[in-house]
Amino acid sequence: MFPGQHYLDQICKIQEVLGTPTKQELSFISNPKAQLYVSSLPPRPAVAWTTVYPGANRKMLDLLDKLLSFNPATRVGVEEALAHPFMAEYYDPNDEPVAKKPFQFEVKILLFGK
Repeated sequence: MFPGQHYLDQICKIQEVLGTPTKQELSFISNPKAQLYVSSLPPRPAVAWTTVYPGANRKMLDLLDKLLSFNPATRVGVEEALAHPFMAEYYDPNDEPVAKKPFQFEVKILLFGK
């Protein structure tokens, strides 16, 4: 969706669609240099999802908008995303398992030739 040549270019591509983030939206960036870089980009207005994806399902675009908030803290959560009207045919709140503890994924790396 935002294919950049490198991470800085990707930030530019994201901003071309989402628009220039506000200072409040940038507050989650803890690295001062990163915050300065994003702030130094040319101001851009947000582009309507209907312009990016003409003819797309309105409910899908609404969910996309909620999922792609610049600040991760303001993005829709998993449960709210699943309960979104766009997901209605796939989501049954009575049939959704909930993990009792966070999932831990461990990978064993085998070093061959050592």
